[in-house]
Amino acid sequence: MGAAATATVRGRGAPDWFEASPAASLGDNPRRLLQETILPAYLLRCRWYPAKDAGLPLVEIEEVLTCPEPIGYSALAILRVTPPGQASSRYVLPLALAWADENGLPSSTITRFSSNGQPAALIDGFESDRVLSGMLDALLAAETNSAPHNGFAFGQTKELDAHRRDLATARATRSGAEQSNTSIRYGDIAILKLFRRLETGIHPELEVVRFLTHAGYANTPPLLGWIELHPQRANPAVLAVLQQLVRNAADGWSLVLRDLHDHAARHGTASNVGPPLLDLSERLGRRTAELHRVFAGPSDDPAFAPERVTPAKLRDWTEGARQMAESALQALERGITGLPQDSRRHAQALLLRRDQLLDRIARLLPAELKAVSTRLHGDFHLGQVLVADDDVFIIDFEGEPMRPLDERRGKHSPLRDVAGMLRSFAYAAASARLELTGGAEAGWLDEWADAMSAGFMNAYQARVGDCPSVPTDPGDRERLLQLFLLEKALYELRYELANRPAWLSIPITGILGLLERPPV
Repeated sequence: MGAAATATVRGRGAPDWFEASPAASLGDNPRRLLQETILPAYLLRCRWYPAKDAGLPLVEIEEVLTCPEPIGYSALAILRVTPPGQASSRYVLPLALAWADENGLPSSTITRFSSNGQPAALIDGFESDRVLSGMLDALLAAETNSAPHNGFAFGQTKELDAHRRDLATARATRSGAEQSNTSIRYGDIAILKLFRRLETGIHPELEVVRFLTHAGYANTPPLLGWIELHPQRANPAVLAVLQQLVRNAADGWSLVLRDLHDHAARHGTASNVGPPLLDLSERLGRRTAELHRVFAGPSDDPAFAPERVTPAKLRDWTEGARQMAESALQALERGITGLPQDSRRHAQALLLRRDQLLDRIARLLPAELKAVSTRLHGDFHLGQVLVADDDVFIIDFEGEPMRPLDERRGKHSPLRDVAGMLRSFAYAAASARLELTGGAEAGWLDEWADAMSAGFMNAYQARVGDCPSVPTDPGDRERLLQLFLLEKALYELRYELANRPAWLSIPITGILGLLERPPV
C-alpha cells in the first residue's frame, strides 16, 4: 500500500470499491445495505466501539479510500456514526475480502456472501495479514514525511532507519487486548497503534511521542513513523503511530494484580507486601518525575513551552473540577434506581454530601501559585506503564478519551498525572478485593495501596526536585493534589456508571475518603 499505489474513491461518478469488487454480490446497492443494516449491527459487536449500550446507531459511509495491490481487494471506509441520543463521531473501518479455504471463512466477519458460487466474506481489514503487512510496507516505502497522496500521508523519524531491514520481513500479529484502538506487533521490533476513532487536528499521541523522542527521554518507546488520512470531506487525521517495541514487557496493571494474587496465595491476609511491588512504585515515581522535568524544560515549540500559572488558569482548574462534579452527580441521580443494591447505597451516601463536595472543590486552590503549567500524560494509570528489565516505560499519550482533543492537548499541572497514578493504586487494591474476597474487607490491600502511594510519592518528590511546574510550597502541592484526586475519582464515577455499575463503589469510596480528610 505504498503512497503511489493507493487510489482514492470520492464523490459520485467515481468507480466504487463496493461495485468494482466481488462485494457487488451483496446486491444492487451494497453501500446502502452496509449503511442501513450490516454496519450498525456489526459495530455493536466491536470491542473498540464505545456506545454499544446506546442501541443501534445511524451509519453513513462518508468516504472510501481504495487500496489495490499489494493488499488486494481492500478499502478504508470512513464512517460517521451517530448513536441514539448522542453526538456523531467518525471511525475508520478497513474492509477486506476473504474467500473460504480448507478452514472455511474467517470467524470474525462483517457479513458473508457468495462470489461466483464460492463462499466469501467482508471482513475487518485489520484482521487480514495482507492488509497489516501492506500498511507497514507502505510506511517503509514512502519518502520521509511525504506529502499527502491519494488520501494518505506517511511520516518517518531517523530512529526508523535502524530497523528497516528487520521490519521488511517481520511477521504481523494482532494484540488480543485491544479496546478503543487496535495494536499490531511486527516481530519483536515495533508496534503499530491504529486509531479506530478519527479526530481531526493535531493528535496528542503522535505529538507527544515525537517530542519525547526528539528530547531523548529514554522511558517512552521512540517514535518510528506514522500514517495520516487526508479525506476530501474532512480535515486530516492520524490513522496510526509506529513505535519501537519494548521486549518482554508486561503492563503495570496486569503485573500488579498478578503479584497481589500470588501474595494472597502465599501469605493469606498478611499485610507485608514484599519488595518487588514497592520497588515498582519507586521506579515509577522516579520515571514520572523525569518525564515531568522534560515537559517543564524550555522549548521553541509553543505547544510545549511552559506557561505561568495565572489566577485565571487556577479558576479554570477549579471550574473544570466543579463541572465534573455536577455532571457526575446529575448522572448518578438519573441512574441510581437501576444500580445494584451495594452501589445504590454508596451513591446515596455521596449524594447526601453534594454541598460538602462542591464547597471543598471551591475552596481548595489558592488565589495565586508560583508554578508553570506544562504538557503532561493526561490519562496516567498502571495500564499505561510497561514493566521490563527492572524498569518502567510510559506509553499511551492520548489523554482521557471522554475529553475533547483540544483539552487533551492543553497545559496543566503535572500533579494531575500524580493523582491519576495514586488513584490507580487504589483501583488495583479494590479490584483485587473483588476478585480475592468477593468484596469482603481485606485490610492488607488498603495497607498495600498506602505503601505503594507513599513509595511513589517519596521517589517522585526526591527526583522532581526544583522542577518549575511543581509548587515548592507543601501546602500548595497538597491542595492541588487533593483537587486532582477528587476530579479523577469523579471522572471514574462517570465511567463506571456508564460501563460497570457494579464497580461504582470504588470511585465513590475514594471521593468520600477524600472528603474525610481535613481541609488543607
